[in-house]
Amino acid sequence: MDKQPLGLKGLVPQMTASGFKGNRITVDQMVTQIVNHLRTVDAGDGPQYTIILGSGFSYGLVPTVTQMLTDVHWWLYCRENNNDKYNYHGNSWPHNDADFIKYLDTQWRRLKEMVTGCAFEFELDQTNQPKDTPENRARAYQALMSVQGNALINPQLRREYLRDAIRKSKHVLNEGHLYLAGLLKEQFDWKLPFCQTVFTTNFDPFLQKSLQLVNQLYFMSDQPDKVETPDDDDADVIHLFYAHGSVHRYFLCNNPNEIERAKEHAPQLASYFASHGVIVIGYGGWDDILMAALKSCRQFRNNLYWCGYGPIEKQSEEVRQLLTDKAGSAVYVQTEGADRLMEQLYRSIAGIRDVNSTVPELIRDPLKGLLSELSGCQEVIKVNHDTDRDGESNGSRIDDSLGTMLKNVVAQLNEARNRMLSPSMKEPALRVPKLMNDAILAYMSKNYQKAIDTLTVIIDMAEASTEQKARAY
Repeated sequence: MDKQPLGLKGLVPQMTASGFKGNRITVDQMVTQIVNHLRTVDAGDGPQYTIILGSGFSYGLVPTVTQMLTDVHWWLYCRENNNDKYNYHGNSWPHNDADFIKYLDTQWRRLKEMVTGCAFEFELDQTNQPKDTPENRARAYQALMSVQGNALINPQLRREYLRDAIRKSKHVLNEGHLYLAGLLKEQFDWKLPFCQTVFTTNFDPFLQKSLQLVNQLYFMSDQPDKVETPDDDDADVIHLFYAHGSVHRYFLCNNPNEIERAKEHAPQLASYFASHGVIVIGYGGWDDILMAALKSCRQFRNNLYWCGYGPIEKQSEEVRQLLTDKAGSAVYVQTEGADRLMEQLYRSIAGIRDVNSTVPELIRDPLKGLLSELSGCQEVIKVNHDTDRDGESNGSRIDDSLGTMLKNVVAQLNEARNRMLSPSMKEPALRVPKLMNDAILAYMSKNYQKAIDTLTVIIDMAEASTEQKARAY
């Protein structure tokens, strides 16, 4: 039976100072709608939602688009003045360095002159920095990446900068990535068809790394000049769609002309968006292939939830207009950032099956997945070594060094896992961290009395260090 879009009839659009006439709901309301909908579907119904991630999702790891307006110039300046003081990988850009500030001022004034009359001509404020509006920041970013400018004027420079910016992060992950990876992985165990395709405008590999960390199979579409309509199948696999390409490819779609050409493929994405719920996180809504596809959708089957940091007035005119035009199945959700949003989404969706799942299994039981994979390898090696190609027994193999070592490793890891999950009184180095985690999980589950009781145990433990007791207190 064809399912109708989730209704937003209870909401009354209100005009704001920004002219926004669309709908607004809270994060709690959005999560409740998503959870209630997932309770009504079966695993065979296919994924009900898709996710679009922008630079805000990688906040704190690599520069956002706004931060790149300065960071690109800092990278170029360090290339021209390569020394201990001006080291891109060793230092963040200096806010009070007179030489760099002068360089920044000159570069922006020159760049503005060079792109005058272009579609991405931007405005400067009194400090000779791009004016702080979403639309102007987007045009300034495109100018930085344009061949008409004086910054990242060719694909090689753009690729080198992005790779350096990612390398500078040392490939760490933020909370949002860990919660999202846990949710994408564990939905298959829960038999909850939440999401199998994630779209992103980012070039970084953090989505890949987070899925590798939880041992979740995925495949990538990262050639923006070759776009196919996403297709949900019944395999337990995640599709990562890099709308602007990735640092692993030579073609990066961040030049104005390249972004415009990529929009020709928007119809291939529009039908997918229209047939799902769409959750947007950390995306500014630029005039690119994703925005073009969203605009062309008549409605969204399970709603469009545009999750933005701060009030709707901070969003671009393009975003406000989109949500107004699609008000029958679109809504703005003000958030406190991607990390907290993903935490709430994970806990709420996980709670459909297990009310105690407050953090991903990777954190609760990190050795479980590794043991499962190694045990599978162990079985294959045993079968191959015990029989020949004709299926005849080979008898015992004393020289089975890899199989024997693997068996021993699995035994050691099982012992380590048991000690980690159930440490004895004789192992305070393991027991205190386990109790502390138990208290945190109890608190996150709003079982405050259990959290207090567990922390009290730590405080009363003679073998706990003064620092550990202070943390518990």
